[in-house]
Amino acid sequence: MATYQGIKGRTVQNLASDPPAAVGSGQVWYNTTAGTLKTSVQVGAWASGTTLNGPGSRYNVCGFGILTAGAMVGGYGPPDGATRTSETTEYDGTTWTIGGAMVQQASDGTSSGPLTGAFCAGGYTGSYVNASATYDGTSWTAAGLLTDGARGLPQNQSFGTGSAGAVFGGPNAGTNVTEEFDGTSWAGVNNMPTVRGGGAGGGTQTDAFAAAGFVGSYPTVGNTSITYDGTSWTASNPVNTGRARAGGSTGGGAASLGFFCGGSTAPTTYVTAAEEFDGTSWASMPSLATARVAAAVFGTKTAGVIAGGTPSDSSVEEFTLADTVQTITSTT
Repeated sequence: MATYQGIKGRTVQNLASDPPAAVGSGQVWYNTTAGTLKTSVQVGAWASGTTLNGPGSRYNVCGFGILTAGAMVGGYGPPDGATRTSETTEYDGTTWTIGGAMVQQASDGTSSGPLTGAFCAGGYTGSYVNASATYDGTSWTAAGLLTDGARGLPQNQSFGTGSAGAVFGGPNAGTNVTEEFDGTSWAGVNNMPTVRGGGAGGGTQTDAFAAAGFVGSYPTVGNTSITYDGTSWTASNPVNTGRARAGGSTGGGAASLGFFCGGSTAPTTYVTAAEEFDGTSWASMPSLATARVAAAVFGTKTAGVIAGGTPSDSSVEEFTLADTVQTITSTT
């Protein structure tokens, strides 16, 4: 049966000027003034966020939450950039403010979850610790000890929330252990297929990823990634740039919202690379403006934040998607 579209085809609007990018999102039109076909699509980019001018520079710090309700905790901070801190610093997308103090002054811990329901575990206070705590958006409360003994869990080797979380790996390339958290205590579950340290992670307790890190002999970095379904780890596609101590996050959502950025390919070689995950494969995102390692990362691949980092950076970058008018050109 013939259709109107089959007989008449499709029409394209003739416009003397482009509509606002948001109005034209997903549409195609002919700009009669420019004599070109145009459309509006979402384009991602990193841009400067509010500098850490209140809390000051921080590194070996961890992050949790989303762009408009996120936080960083612990690490090395003011006044000299070499003092471990218990400070929690919250971000609303515009302003940094001081939150509740962590139960210990530690660097190299790991944290995950929303601003009002996160956990922090492990870290370094002069020696590795196995402490953990939960955050309700106002204050931290001590929780159970990690079962695998005292260890640092650099920055982002965790996923989930303060009532259903997990940590994996250890300092450098020290362990393949995974532990799950129920909001009170930790329990060992199925190990990762290989030892991993300084990797990036994100997701929920039943849908998570672990990417890159020190895999094998420290300080050799790897480009492998694996996914976790709440029971078992499964090999996934490799990342594009192997590195360690990058920051990873999904904003507390599924692994397919994940991204990771920054990190180091060698002890003093820091990178600007950023990558996003669709649950199976990794794709390159626009690069950071500043190469950095051991920074706080939170949010998702469509609205993310990286703040601070080594050696003692106070700058902040935000990644967002914005509707952008573009000219359609022929590829033939």
